[in-house]
Amino acid sequence: MSHKKNLNFAKFLLLRYSNISFLKGNKMAKFNLKIAKFLDNIMPFL
Repeated sequence: MSHKKNLNFAKFLLLRYSNISFLKGNKMAKFNLKIAKFLDNIMPFL
């Protein structure tokens, strides 16, 4: 139950921050990709 909640929250954060980074430009988008990969790696353990 809480795993699914965490996943939805992470998606929400990613959407928010990817929108912001899109406005700020490419450097931020690349940073976002790293965060996305990091989240993918830690999600199974949450």
